[in-house]
Amino acid sequence: MLDADGYPDEKSLKHIEKFDFDQPTIDGVTPMDVYLNLIEDNWWAADWGFRIIKIRGRRFLELSCGGWSGNEEIIESMKKNIFWYRLKVKRIGGHYLFEIDSPKLDEKNYINPKDLTELCEHCNGWGIV
Repeated sequence: MLDADGYPDEKSLKHIEKFDFDQPTIDGVTPMDVYLNLIEDNWWAADWGFRIIKIRGRRFLELSCGGWSGNEEIIESMKKNIFWYRLKVKRIGGHYLFEIDSPKLDEKNYINPKDLTELCEHCNGWGIV
């Protein structure tokens, strides 16, 4: 939940940090879906800085902080969660790419991180909009 100034509140940051992925899927909603919604609900300028994209049939979460310190607070909370190990690319300017779907890694499924480093179309890699 965002406060009056557009920053994530402490309760939300703790929830992101301590989120437990060992929960059952309920009515088709997975723990991953819940976690992604939690991040999106707290992300400033989520309309351009929070995107789920598909590459070779796999989903990735692309986050761009846009120079907003509230988004950096979310990143700091994410670093304390097991989800952080899904990080595939981190670029200067507050850009992050996480793999949501993790199939068996083999040559067919391999995605070279160099293929994922295009600059953000909104800030050209600077991280400030």
